[in-house]
Amino acid sequence: MVVTASVDDNAIGAALLRKVAPAGTVRTALVDRGFEASVVEHGRTLGIDVQIVARDPVDTGFIPDPIRWRVE
Repeated sequence: MVVTASVDDNAIGAALLRKVAPAGTVRTALVDRGFEASVVEHGRTLGIDVQIVARDPVDTGFIPDPIRWRVE
């Protein structure tokens, strides 16, 4: 889905989960820290494990993390 930058991450995240859930092919969704627990819970009700991928707080500067890189 492509939306304008003014659309809230949580709103579009919930909409995207609703769109992909009926196919049953998405089991896990990786999201960044911009998402709230409500999206995680919404995913759970749809059978999708939404995982918030956070950067390690001790890291500074640009450090590519394989999972986080896919999320960004």
